[in-house]
Formats: sequence, structure tokens, C-alpha cells
Amino acid sequence: MGQIVTFYSYKGGTGRSMALANVAWALASNRQKVLVIDWDLEAPGLHRYFRAFLSDKELTEPESKGLIEFVRNYALLAATPPAEGERAANWYEPHAQIWKWATPLRWPRGPILNFANRGEIQFVPAGRQGPDYAERINTFDWHTLYQAHGGDRFFQSVREQAKREFDYVLIDSRTGVSDTSGICTIQMPDILVACYTYNFQSIMGASDIARRILNKRSGLAVFPVAMRVEFTETDSLIPMRKLARERFGDLVTTANHGEYFDKTEVPYYPKYSFFERLAAFEEFPNAKGSINEDVRHLAFLIAGSEMVQTPIDESRRRDVSQEFDPTLATIMRPMEAETRPVERFGARTYGIAAAAALLLAIGLSLFYLYQVPKLVLAGVKGQLFYLLLLPWALLWAGFLYTGLKGYARVTHRHFTMLFQVGGPVLIFFLVFVGGFYLIPQAHPFDLTIRPVGPHGALRNGKVDLDLGATRRIASIGSNGEATFQGIPQSFWGSTADILIEVEGYEATYRHYTINRSAIEVPVEPTRSHVTILSGTVFPVPGKQQSVEISVVGQDVKTKPDASGAFVMQVAGQEGDRIRLVVSVDGKVVYDEYQILPGPLAVRLHEAAPPGWDKIPPREAWCYQEKASATTQRWGLNSGFGAYCHYSDQNCEKARSGSSTASNCAHLTDINPTVWGGRPLPKGYFASWYRQNLTAPLSSPFPIPPGQTEQPK
Repeated sequence: MGQIVTFYSYKGGTGRSMALANVAWALASNRQKVLVIDWDLEAPGLHRYFRAFLSDKELTEPESKGLIEFVRNYALLAATPPAEGERAANWYEPHAQIWKWATPLRWPRGPILNFANRGEIQFVPAGRQGPDYAERINTFDWHTLYQAHGGDRFFQSVREQAKREFDYVLIDSRTGVSDTSGICTIQMPDILVACYTYNFQSIMGASDIARRILNKRSGLAVFPVAMRVEFTETDSLIPMRKLARERFGDLVTTANHGEYFDKTEVPYYPKYSFFERLAAFEEFPNAKGSINEDVRHLAFLIAGSEMVQTPIDESRRRDVSQEFDPTLATIMRPMEAETRPVERFGARTYGIAAAAALLLAIGLSLFYLYQVPKLVLAGVKGQLFYLLLLPWALLWAGFLYTGLKGYARVTHRHFTMLFQVGGPVLIFFLVFVGGFYLIPQAHPFDLTIRPVGPHGALRNGKVDLDLGATRRIASIGSNGEATFQGIPQSFWGSTADILIEVEGYEATYRHYTINRSAIEVPVEPTRSHVTILSGTVFPVPGKQQSVEISVVGQDVKTKPDASGAFVMQVAGQEGDRIRLVVSVDGKVVYDEYQILPGPLAVRLHEAAPPGWDKIPPREAWCYQEKASATTQRWGLNSGFGAYCHYSDQNCEKARSGSSTASNCAHLTDINPTVWGGRPLPKGYFASWYRQNLTAPLSSPFPIPPGQTEQPK
């Protein structure tokens, strides 16, 4: 748990702020996390000791904030009723984290101060300085804050949370007696450093205030410190020393009062009377007669342990000293700031504007890099091209201008008007004029087309490239590429139609944008035609029977409905022949060729008994072309023209003029559409039923249903 130390003086001019700033540096350089708060709202000045480490050295930027903004923010929240319901009892705790309103000290143009990877100083100034600062201070009602808005519990939360977050919180208190000095001298501290000078009013006032504080905060550690001691005036010094020891003696808790008062005196150093400087950057740490020894003793009283101070790196010491250098320009800069018009925008606003301008400028640069050839070829180099270049040049100029303004606001360095305005104007003309003379020239380009099938690159055929105004054809080489050379640059980025012509693959135009030198075009194999086949089976199988309709050689199956109707998609087109198979409970009851697309009337029959194909060879009979109803043995005349299929693999097909093939048997079907090279005569049944194969084939073909006599 950290400690809160308040530096108080009854009157101004004691060197209280100087002592606090130097003690903060000594503690941080000994690896302590230190939070410094400027609570002297009526006369803020602690920030001047840290100006070398602040980006906004005068605290005038809109984004600068401090103690008064912190307190006013809480007061506004406390006075605003919640949107719904009631607030939690500790609703104010997230708003009591005062370090969130702090600024970490940084090395000039460098990183955040960090001592041995731990020690640091964070600074909460009194508030943003400017013409309205006094009004914001004087119009704030501290009485209402405590009486109506729970100021006591709020600052108690500030105290507890700050002690958990930091090792030491050093508060620079207001002089005299006031509402704000009471908060930081009575409610907040664990240690009170009472600064006084050797004059009657300062000694009496500081000792009286210290006693009043102890009456309200018994147990508070008090360290009286004599400041700005002038040792040459011994006649006046001796009685004032005696008075101080009498007035403060009972407030000091150390056993040896004399030793305490002898050591706790900070001499008067004239050079620190003119400018606010940190002693660590002005004198060697252990030099005799240096104020650093007195600073380390004050830090020892607070921390209870010896302080070690090492020399600062010379390059950094020189950079910081230059920031503290009391040149005329440094002295006059705050006065100039008061006479200059108040800047409307802060560093953050300029930074956001610069970032936005940079992003847009880069985007337009990329646009011109890739699109300028098209614009040139399209003839956009006249008045329209001026309109395109104008925003590009303005964005780059705007980026430079806002970037310079933001940098000036952060560093408080004010550039000359010639540089601040002339630089962006120069950039504008360079971009605007360079847009005409530095653009790339448009050249013809080559385009490669790579046709790719499901199994890889295609290495034959040709490619048709339709560019609209022109059409080109190129062969596909053995490398799987077709190259079109010398395409005008004007076609870059346009849409082209590409047709791949390869046997066995779909030939379809595809649309592509020509924005690369090689285009890979996927192609698909030619798809088979699909036909809807419908029909009806009869007699209709029973409900308990399992019926399946399939096509041999195709992975298509279906089932008939209750009325025997069926519909299925099959590969093929009108006029193609397919082999249709119907199975009932696993038995084939129909196996015939049919012509697409139907509709079909499928008459079911009994399945052949097992082993029908193992019976002895039998004589087969076929119709002659000239006979009306007679039959002829297998050795047929030359006039015979039947086209038969047999189950025996050794059986030959009987054609006109064929010899006897007595070994053929087991007739399965006859070509349903061809009879001697002509359509089958009306009335002839198309095929054998398998049931007939178990009997001698000694009679003509069966007559179809509804036919009463043999065809003539």
C-alpha cells in the first residue's frame, strides 16, 4: 500500500513546488511509482518543473486535462439522474481513478520515463490552461460537491485507489486556508510536509495549520521543513531558528529534535529563483553545496530509507537542459501564445485529419498506378484528367499541411508561414504536374488461356477469344496453353468471351475479366442426354410384393405406384433402345428392349424356373420373310432376315445367307424393330417370353394380346 504526501505552505514563495518536483524525481529514480498532483488550483505552476517531459508544455491543448476536469466530471455524473433504476452504492468508484487523468512524463522526443524498469512519474496538472481556466475554477461549487453529491466518499475512494496503484502520491497543496487545501491536507494525506521560511508570519501560520490538521487527523506524520534558508544573515537567522523549533518541536515525532531541525533545512540557491528547473539536470548528484543532498534528505524522511542518485546520461541531460534553457524565445513563447488567435483544433484533430488524408492519398495513388493506362488509352487526358488529378494532389498537400500543424501542436514548435504553407503548395504542384509526365505508358500485352478438365490440362483443340471489337482463335499446344499475343492495352480490365472447343467437352462461352496475364478456364465433359421414361405394368403386383424397375447398364431404379404407373429418368434420347428389367420379390418377371421415350405397357410374366439355361439344345424357329404362318428349320434360305440374340456365348447371329447353326439355343429375344431390314410387320410380337424357353421351340411366336390370327 502506497502513501500520500501533501506538501503545504502557509504562504507562497517558500519553494514548496520546487521541493516536491525534485523529491518526486528522487523517488522515481529509486524505482518508485510516483503520482504527482497539482492541487494548487488558484495558482498552478508545478507543470513548469516538468515541462521538458510534457508534449503540451503549456497545457493549452484541447486534449490536455487535469484535476479540475476530473472533479467537474464526477460532479456532472453525480448530478445526472440514472437513465433507469437506481445507482449502485459504489457507482462512483470507477470515476475515482485519478491516474486516468494523468500524463506520463517522457524524455524529450523519446520514450516514457522509466527507472530500472519500474520507477516512473505520472503527472496530474491543475487543469487545461487558457482564458477560461479562471472561470472554471471560480464557478465550481465545492460546498455542493460535498453536501449534495457525496464528495467525501468520492475523495476517500480517490485516496484508497491511488494508494493501491502507486508507491507515493505527492500533492502540491494550495497555500493558506481554503476548501481545496482542506481536502489535500486533512482528508487525503498520510504524511504532511509543512514548508516554511524563516520569517514570523510563515512560521506562525504553518505551525497553527499543522496543529489544526493534527486535531482532526491524529497520528498524521508531520515533517516541518525550513526552505530558502539564507545562512549569511546570522543575526536574524538565530532567533527565527529558535522560534521555529519552539513552534514545530512538539509536532516532530523523532527522538532527537535538534538533529532533525539541523538537517532539515534547504538553503537558498539564487539560480533556482529565476527558472523552474530540476536539480538532477543542473548539478552533479554528490557535488558539495548541491541542492541534491537536501532533496535526498527530504525523500529519506518520506520513504524511511536512503536515496541513491546516479548521474544522468550526458546526452539526455543536455536535451533536458535545452528544454529548460531560459532563452528569450522560451520566455516569450507563452506571451506569444496569449496574443495569437486561439487554435480551434488540437494535435489529436490534426493527427486524425493527417491520417485520413494519407490513407485516401495512398488509395488514389494505387488507383492511378493500376488504372492510369486505361485512362490514357480511353483518352482521359484532357479536362476530365484534370478533375481526376485535382483530388489526388489536394490530398497529398492536405496530409503535409495537417501533419505539420499536428507536429507543431505536439512539440510547440511553430514553423514559418513559408514552410507551413509553401511545403503543401509545392507538393500539390509536384503531384498535379507529375500526373501527366510520370504516368506509365500503355503497351500491348500477351494473354494465355489454360483449359482445364476434371483430370487436368487439355492438350488439344482450340480457343476462341471474343473481345467484342475483335475475335481471335488460337490452338491449344502440348503444354496445355493457348497464347494470344499483342492484345492492345485498351482491352486490359475489359470483359471477354472465351470458348474452349475440345472434342468430348462442352463448348460454352464463358465471361472473364482480363486483369491478369494468364486465365485458367475449367471445362466439363459433354453430358449424356436424359429422357423421361413413363409406363404402366400389368397385371399390378400385390401390395405385399416388392417391385423394382431398372435399366440395364444404368444406375437408375424406380417403383410403380398402386395403379402400376411409373416415371424415371434414363440416359438417352428419343429413338434410343434400352433394356428394361422388372423384378418382383427379387425374381425377374420382365426383361425386354424398349424404345424411348414411351409410354410403355409392360406385361409381366412368370420368371423362368432355375436352370432353364442348362437344358439340352433345342431347335429354334424363326419366321421367314415370304411365309405367312409357316416355319422353317434353322438352316434357312437366303431370304431369311431375322436378327436374333441367344444366351449361349457360342451362338452366332443368323443373318441372310447364314449357314446352319444347330448349336444355338435358348432364344432370349428378337430385335423388336427390324425384320429383314424393314419395320416389323403389324401383328408380330416383339420378343419371346422366357417361359417359352423351357418348351421345344416348334411353334411360331406367340400372338400379342388382342391379336386373333397370325399376321399375313
